[in-house]
Amino acid sequence: MIFRVSYDNVDQGIAGNGNSVKDLVDSIGTTKRATLLFSHSRTCITKETYTFLTTESIPDNIKVVIEEGAVLSDAGGSADLTINGSFDHGSSKCFDWTGTGSVSFGAGAVKEVYPEWWGENTTPGTTEMTTAIQSAIDSLPILNGGGLVKFLAQLYYSDSLTLKYNVNMEGIAPQNFSTTAPPLTSSIKLKAGATAPLITTDNVNGGTPGNSAIGVGAKRYQNSTIKNIYFDGNLANQTSFDADIIRSFQSWNVTIQGCLFRAVKGFAIRILDGNLHNILDNFLVSTSLYIETLADSLIRGNQIGGGNTDIWTPFWLNDPGEHSWQNIITENLIWNNSANVASTSYTFTANATTEIITTSGTHGWSDGTPVAVLTTNTLPAGLVTQKTYYVGTEGSTTLKLYATRATLNAGTPIDITDAGTGTHTIQMGKSANVWLSGGSGGMKWNTFTANRIDQAYGHGILLSNADENTFVANVINGSGMGNAVGQAGIKLENTSNENIFTGNTINGTDYVSSIYTSKQDYGIQDDGTCTGNKISGNIIINHDVADISVAEYTTEDITDEIFIPHKEFDAVAGSPIIGAIGGTRRTALLFDAAGTEIAAAWIMVPKGWSSADATVVWVNAGAGAGDVVWIVQGLPVTVGETTNAIDSAGGGATADTAGAQDVIVETDTAGSLSSLVEGDWLSVRVTRLGGDGSDTLANDAGVIGVKLVRD
Repeated sequence: MIFRVSYDNVDQGIAGNGNSVKDLVDSIGTTKRATLLFSHSRTCITKETYTFLTTESIPDNIKVVIEEGAVLSDAGGSADLTINGSFDHGSSKCFDWTGTGSVSFGAGAVKEVYPEWWGENTTPGTTEMTTAIQSAIDSLPILNGGGLVKFLAQLYYSDSLTLKYNVNMEGIAPQNFSTTAPPLTSSIKLKAGATAPLITTDNVNGGTPGNSAIGVGAKRYQNSTIKNIYFDGNLANQTSFDADIIRSFQSWNVTIQGCLFRAVKGFAIRILDGNLHNILDNFLVSTSLYIETLADSLIRGNQIGGGNTDIWTPFWLNDPGEHSWQNIITENLIWNNSANVASTSYTFTANATTEIITTSGTHGWSDGTPVAVLTTNTLPAGLVTQKTYYVGTEGSTTLKLYATRATLNAGTPIDITDAGTGTHTIQMGKSANVWLSGGSGGMKWNTFTANRIDQAYGHGILLSNADENTFVANVINGSGMGNAVGQAGIKLENTSNENIFTGNTINGTDYVSSIYTSKQDYGIQDDGTCTGNKISGNIIINHDVADISVAEYTTEDITDEIFIPHKEFDAVAGSPIIGAIGGTRRTALLFDAAGTEIAAAWIMVPKGWSSADATVVWVNAGAGAGDVVWIVQGLPVTVGETTNAIDSAGGGATADTAGAQDVIVETDTAGSLSSLVEGDWLSVRVTRLGGDGSDTLANDAGVIGVKLVRD
């Protein structure tokens, strides 16, 4: 049954003439199916307004239909309106909510909401739509499916927005990758003079961005998609480096797909402390992607072009020691352009007493801006060239540098003990298309495959303290941008160890040789501190000094090390289970202290292996202290043989002391996996002897994985 609401009630939230919303909701009840119609007379020139001065909730058995031209209003008051039943309206304004209250929808009430419901985009690109967009976001429930904010094919002008848990944003896909907004595209332009990102994910637990310790036991923002939107950073009218487009921190499961970014003062996308993200099929025009502490994520099919005149590195993957690992970066095109030749840098001096750095010009950086330092001779003691630092602003030309965001939040700067010698430089990023900037062994187990790195102004890929990453089938073309001397297609520095480079094509000249004629000096080069890297099966040509200049590496087509992650293991005895470590940020296979528990995984014996040493990579999953006894066993089995012998395969017990909670420990277990034959099947079994007298840790031990190293 359809009930027509009477608009001439002074307050729809109280009893009125029998046809106020309050009257009708009370009459219908919560079980009978009905429809409330907010009508608009076609002969009425002005919009018909339905006023709510008192909070009202419409139950889920009642459908709400608002005709075009009808408007629900709070008259600037404090009333809330909750619509729990299905909702039907076009895309014009239907809510005039200007007071302190809000309009919200219950779970399943709407498939999508439009900013235009809260505000008319009268002059696209000029009319500010911040409040309308934020109202649309806030109207959706964060639980039970969330919802979608849908953007029409027009330009929205907006200041900073906060995207809630479980809420998605989607526009009409860009028709092409022009640097100006093409027709039939949903576009959002950042308001001039912005001092915060256009879109920030909602930090549910209220912690400080990038300080992962705050997330222990707290909720995490997650489950949002931003898709098919053209973003304009309004670069000509911005002064703050906080004017990113999307900034996501302390978050899980965020997808950014099919978006175009241009004219950005800060970063197009800045991810701080995340997991399970998907960055897919985006186009970043003369802007950069900055990722800090990201794990288990996919970055695929993006075109990242050039950086801008402030940021040197188009693709910057940084880890200050909190684990950027197990990411897959594939099928991306990452190139540079002439803008980077003029990227901003400042010379600086350092005060060894105050730790204050004074720059040669007004830097404009805000707290937390990532930077790198360089020198012509010796940096001030306490600083190194191979890592990312964080700015703590002191004044327009003064700052302090911090090793991590945690030390920035704590106010503990780098201890600078002398002024150094030579000329020192500070800038956002380094001369490289891709920079993996690690710290404390956290930048590892990432896979780069089938990417194209073009027109590198400086290095193609730079690894600083990055270990055990894999680079396969990438194409890296050199540069004629005027910075080829001393540069490499791939550069390793600061103990970047045990990385694998295979099947890559590294060309020291740009593919447009008639335009760019200079060559990089090296194909693959290190600084003499790196060991255990494998370089095999690559095509490396056209370098002025040497195709390979690496102090210690192997070229054998043999894998020297295998890491079996915890998710590959299944329980064999007891009940080892996958559970959370690191305050729900990561997972491990949890072994109980009460008795013997065993888990096993199958692998194929690699080429050239006859025996191997085993290392258990694990953490203390609780607050206790003590030792854990581990055994790693294994036996190769060929086709036609029984697997029963695996149960008695050798392997000695090894006790090792647990670290503090969630601190990684590597335990080299006794004995060796022997009699291995290439191509055989190998069952690898890891055991915790929880009932052994030498196993004194009273809580769970979490296995991250097992590392096998060829003897």
